[in-house]
Amino acid sequence: MQTLRTTYLDVAGMNTRLYSSLTKVLKVLQNEDIPVIVLKGAHIAKVVYGNIAIRPMSDIDIMVKEEDLHSIFTIQCA
Repeated sequence: MQTLRTTYLDVAGMNTRLYSSLTKVLKVLQNEDIPVIVLKGAHIAKVVYGNIAIRPMSDIDIMVKEEDLHSIFTIQCA
């Protein structure tokens, strides 16, 4: 039981950091009027599982339009 609890807390911590970064990225893209779709784990953890600590992730996947790529790479972030 302790191993399960530790794993759950580890995943919760990691995913909280990932979602924090995702939130920042989404705000920047929204400010630039660049549409984005959140894919795979980040979407599934919230929508399907309803708990970000249940779905382990090591990265965040997003999709943008090809024509927006140049704009994204030129955004100045603070």
